[in-house]
Amino acid sequence: MPGASEVLQGGIVSYSVLVKEEVLEVPREVLQDCGAVDGRVAAYMARGAARRCRAQLGVSTTGVAGPAPHEGKDVGTVYLGLALHKDTASRLSLTLPPEAHPHELDGDWLTGALLLDLAPDDDVDSTRQHIRDASLEGALKLTYDLLLTEPEGIVGTDQP
Repeated sequence: MPGASEVLQGGIVSYSVLVKEEVLEVPREVLQDCGAVDGRVAAYMARGAARRCRAQLGVSTTGVAGPAPHEGKDVGTVYLGLALHKDTASRLSLTLPPEAHPHELDGDWLTGALLLDLAPDDDVDSTRQHIRDASLEGALKLTYDLLLTEPEGIVGTDQP
């Protein structure tokens, strides 16, 4: 099984639109048309993170943790992005989990996004930290679901 240094290549924190555009290569037109919190933006962010970190898989989150709405999006609106290099997907027989809506960004990447609705609720803790924690948990679950699509194709999982 690959060591941690071979699996986790890096990470990028991109609160600002400038970082999303210049570092993660989200097109300016997409940011202007959709705003920073959108499924297409999340998909571009995941692909950009994977490319910048020279990884085969990228995961992203973009959302509104509060305390107030942002760009017309309610507190608790979160998009998870997932990008997988198509050669890797083909080699390992991996497909996007069914709940991830596909986004075609270019021919080399399988990309998708998933909307999480973490809106405040009287019965649920909806603090900023809760929204951030739930976003992270969702991103990890999306990645886990992707890797379970064909587990025998992943190095080390077909061993008894």
